[in-house]
Amino acid sequence: MFAEPEHLLLGLLSNPGTPAAELLHRHGLALDAARARVDAIRVMPTGEGALKGSDIAFSPALQAVTTAAGASSAGGAVGTAHLLCSLLRQQPAGKGLQKALEGVNVEDLLTQAEQQLEGGTEEPTADPPSSGEAQAERLRQLYQQHLEQQRARGPSDSSGFGIGAARQPTQQELDDIYE
Repeated sequence: MFAEPEHLLLGLLSNPGTPAAELLHRHGLALDAARARVDAIRVMPTGEGALKGSDIAFSPALQAVTTAAGASSAGGAVGTAHLLCSLLRQQPAGKGLQKALEGVNVEDLLTQAEQQLEGGTEEPTADPPSSGEAQAERLRQLYQQHLEQQRARGPSDSSGFGIGAARQPTQQELDDIYE
């Protein structure tokens, strides 16, 4: 199972007080609403097939976003504004990211995120992960928390494909998830 760019967006939204989260909130994007839209198109395994953090890898699209964020930091610390800019620049944006950003003027959001970078908006201080692998592990932990929260909520939509759904999706439906 892959962590996708929309999961990074959820991670950015779930860290209030960061420049990216504040900007996303100013543009009307709330964590619960974005999570509901992502959950509506993602099929998460449950029961014996449930994922653990170690089972989750970055998708090629998410790897591209994090690599671009690192490159844009010019060797400095990668902050949430770097991640948000790289996320919004991703073309073509996948179905999940488009769904999560539904109703948001992405061009305006990107312009303001770039202005944050140019202005050197400070990130809250925290102990940075010691390596890229530590950063990846932290994202896996956050994604695992998201999966657990999703399981606790139960089915996320009326299509029957939420957590605990009685009907298993077809291969075509699963393939559509990762477009």
